[in-house]
Amino acid sequence: MFQANRNLKNKPIKPATKLTPRKSNQELIDTICSAIADIYKKKASTLSYEELYRSTYNLDKVYVKAERKLSIYDSSLNIFNTSILIGPDFNLLSTISPLISQSILYERQGLSIDRPALKNIISMTMEIYNLTSRNSFSLFESNIKPLILSTSHDYYKKQANKYTHELGIVYFAKQVEKFKKIELDRCHDYLHNSLIQEIESVINIELVDSFANSSLDKSEAEAEKILDMIITLFRFLKDKDIFEVFIRQHLLKRLLSGRIVSFDVESSFISKLKNECGSLFTLKLEGLLKDYQLSQDLEAEIANSEGLKTSLSQLSVSIFNPKFYPIHSSPTISSDEHSTAEITNFPIQIENLKNSFNEFYGKKFNGRKLSWQYNMGSCDVVAKFKDKTIELNVSTVIIAILLLFNDSSDNLKLSYEEIKQRIQIPDIDLIRNLQSVACAKYKILNKTPKSAGIFPGDIFEFNNDFTCPTRKLKIPLIAASSSSKINSQNQANQKANNKVGLGPESGLDEASLAKLEKSRVELIDAAIVRIMKSRKKFVHSLLVSETISQLQSRFTPSPTMIKHRIDELIDKGYIERNSEDRNTYNYIS
Repeated sequence: MFQANRNLKNKPIKPATKLTPRKSNQELIDTICSAIADIYKKKASTLSYEELYRSTYNLDKVYVKAERKLSIYDSSLNIFNTSILIGPDFNLLSTISPLISQSILYERQGLSIDRPALKNIISMTMEIYNLTSRNSFSLFESNIKPLILSTSHDYYKKQANKYTHELGIVYFAKQVEKFKKIELDRCHDYLHNSLIQEIESVINIELVDSFANSSLDKSEAEAEKILDMIITLFRFLKDKDIFEVFIRQHLLKRLLSGRIVSFDVESSFISKLKNECGSLFTLKLEGLLKDYQLSQDLEAEIANSEGLKTSLSQLSVSIFNPKFYPIHSSPTISSDEHSTAEITNFPIQIENLKNSFNEFYGKKFNGRKLSWQYNMGSCDVVAKFKDKTIELNVSTVIIAILLLFNDSSDNLKLSYEEIKQRIQIPDIDLIRNLQSVACAKYKILNKTPKSAGIFPGDIFEFNNDFTCPTRKLKIPLIAASSSSKINSQNQANQKANNKVGLGPESGLDEASLAKLEKSRVELIDAAIVRIMKSRKKFVHSLLVSETISQLQSRFTPSPTMIKHRIDELIDKGYIERNSEDRNTYNYIS
């Protein structure tokens, strides 16, 4: 029998809680705006911060994504940028940018500065992006970095004038290394890592190049003495093939700019390198000099011909074989109309000269094709300003830009998009050349709005009020700087580091690294096959040491690199492992 439990009691059922209706997105926005206003009025005692947090979180995760709007944080940064930093009421960025560059200059001069404050300012500008630009550069990239690089060029140019004539080559090299360590510490402490390679490039350009050029300006006897000291230092280099790439780049720049002082000195230095490393090492250097001589002969032929002199007197052309060309160039102006290279739409004045030379060259060398490297050219142009007439020496792209302002009224204004449409070159080249004449030291063009960067929508007009103390003026191209370029170079260096033993300190671009990688692979393979062909049978450790010994005049390969190439040669059937000893290889005839 079951007995009832007398302790059980019936509990009343509570009525359902009345649900609060969910607020709409607009109501949430109004609530948050009202709360922010109360906070500014110091009436926040009645606010529920938990409710405000939930409302804000809901808007940021649901409403913003559904409506494809900026997040609340990014919107706040954008408002701060447009209202405080670049807005007309405050425009603090115009004060911050020169303040940062001036503070860096003070520190270079030995004065004490507030590093933590500068670090905070730079960190802020790294997070804020110009949302009106399709390039999405941060304020640091577009406004502050170009100014830092420009002032760095000016500073180290003065240091070059100071140290080039005072120090010998050994002490000068130590001073350059000291400068690099100081700048590396500065970048790590309060600047940005993206500046490390670019500042190092500035030091190389202004100090090392200046020292090299001043050495060439000396008498041949003094130059020979300096070259002997350079060869002494050269013997201690581990990766001599990297040195050859840079030497070839600088030689080409000297040849193109006409800064070669003595052809005999250049030939002498190449001969010294040839004695150290063999004829294969200097093959491309000798090829550049030979091509330069042939170009000089062509110019002499044009000058001595009455018909050619009339049509080509304003043009000087240097022709180099692409296999000797050390620089990865931008898209070219090709003389072949069916070329896959991008055709650049230059003004008719330049096109006529180009076509005349193509006709002359095609008749003289039947079957050869020219690819015009516009990014390596320069031009002299007479510019008439309000106060005086000045002869400008500018890049080929800059002259194409300036000629756009030559055919219409004095108040002609062109947008970035209009200039790009009429010249048709890649953005990275157009931006660099526009910065050189609109944002750098010599402002041949006025830009609206005023900033250190170039963005779509910017308006340009000829600066009729420009003046300078001299009748002739050379306008240099600013150093190329973009985060994408640095990232690409870092990735390329890392890739090469895995394959050919190069680290990020090599300073080579992706194209140069690819060529160097291919060259090193071929040299290692050739050395291994050559050794095995003579030995027929060889132990792994001895093969590695013998390969290093044969290649150390060019570079020093790591045992890992050699092991990888041995495995590749086994797969290709050049050598095989010994059946009795896996550490021994046999040559396959």
